[in-house]
Order: sequence, then C-alpha cells, then structure tokens
Amino acid sequence: EEAMRQSQRLMLLENTLKQNLILAEFDDECRLVSANSLFYKKFEYSSDLKIEGKHISELVGEENRSWLQEIISKMISEDKTYKGYIKHITRTGKELWTMASLSITRHEDSSVDKMMFLGIDMSDERDQLLKQEAIMESVANLGIKLELDINGNILNANKYFVDLFKLSQKEITSLVMLDIINPTEHEGFNKRWESIISGNNYSGILRGVTTDGHDTWINGSFSVTQNVAHEIDRIIFVGIDITHERKLEAELASALDTIKKQEKMIRDSEKEMVNKLRESRADLLS
Repeated sequence: EEAMRQSQRLMLLENTLKQNLILAEFDDECRLVSANSLFYKKFEYSSDLKIEGKHISELVGEENRSWLQEIISKMISEDKTYKGYIKHITRTGKELWTMASLSITRHEDSSVDKMMFLGIDMSDERDQLLKQEAIMESVANLGIKLELDINGNILNANKYFVDLFKLSQKEITSLVMLDIINPTEHEGFNKRWESIISGNNYSGILRGVTTDGHDTWINGSFSVTQNVAHEIDRIIFVGIDITHERKLEAELASALDTIKKQEKMIRDSEKEMVNKLRESRADLLS
C-alpha cells in the first residue's frame, strides 16, 4: 500500500513537472537556441516571435545581471550546476520568479557546448512566502509562531510559545498539537485539523492548556505551504495570547450575573414590601 502511494506521488510529480517545467537551451555564448512553449508563455513572447539569439542576461533585470554573470562564470570555471531562485523580467516588465537549474554540457576538449535552463514558475509561492515571512516577523515579537508537519508534530516554535506553555526547547519537538489543546476541545480540533490538512486555512480561538494545567486562550490562524508537487509541506500557526481578555470577559459576565441577581432580589423585596403595606392598610380599614 505504501509502495502504491509512493508510486502515485511520483506519477503526480512527473505529470506536474511536464506541465510546469520551463525549458530553454543556450549556446556557448549564452544566447538562446531553443525553448518550449511554456517558456514563451511565461516570458510573454508570442510563439511566432523569433527571439533566438537573445542573451540570457536579457531575461533578468539590470540589477541582477552582474550576479547572473558571476554564477555563469563560476559554473564554467568550477564545472558546477546552479540550483536556486532566479528573479526574471518578462517582455512586459513583470517579475517572474523561478526555481531553476542551470547546467553546462561540454565538448570532448572540455570547451563549453551549451547551457540548459530548467525552471518552475514560483512567483505565486514566492509572494505567499514573503507575506508569511512578514507576518511571522511581526508575530515573532508580538505573539506565538508554530511550524507543524501534516501529522501535527511541532517542528519549531518561537520563545513566546515556549514561555506561555512553560516548556523547554528540548520538549518542543516531542510534542504534537493535541498536547497543548485542552482535552475537552480535542474532538472539535480534530475535525478542524482534517480540514486544515486538506488545504483549507482556519482562523479562530483555541483553548490550550499549559504544562502546569492552566487554561490559556489563543486567537490565531493556520495556513499551509505546498511543495512543487502541490503537496502540503508544512502548516504554519500564528496567534496571540488572549487569556487575560478571556478572564476579564468571564469576570464581567460573572459581575453582570451578580448584578442581575441583586436587581431581582431588590424587585422581589419591593414586591414583598408593597404586599405587606397593602395587607396592613386592609387590616386598618377593616
């Protein structure tokens, strides 16, 4: 069964790569020789537009051309392959981020034959990552941040989380999310978790429990990140401790309940007094 799942994942990855892989071939002077249709689409060139001979440096912004040239020079001198992000500029001036591989093939005399470019458009993922990093950076100073795998294992946590739940750094990676959720909330949380690992974001209030048994309330959200095969890579939770606010709400509710009870007692006392006065008056008149 596990072998079948792995085979299915490999097939999914292979089909994803076929549909999303940007391919281009450059000559020994780094000028375009050929490219697939997805290359033309992503860089916003029509298929009938002849762009052969375009230098690879023209596919990135001016501020990144010296960096790219350094990468290529290093590839040629050290015979290495580059793998990583490349920020491109399309024909209309839009940013295009790819997770790319640049490799060189050589002639028998070791001179450069051609350079191959393989890339996957990661623009949306990059934007999402930057937004998440910005959120995490602010949350790191203001609230809780957790990274979890698909099984709910805690992979990483910031100091705010450690202090709030009275944990040590060593204890973190031995915990699952349910360990910090109040047992009375487990059933409801499990249902929400199934939705989260299906790719749905969730925002709401969680009722947690610290290692010394005290309730803690967190207002936060879960979001998922995916790999190139669109499988969930990890789950990110960010939140703010609202335990103090919940306690104030409970105290206020208790105070209001007490006031209502007192008001009822006063009304009942008034009615009793009025009835007694009426009875006294009736006795006097009789």
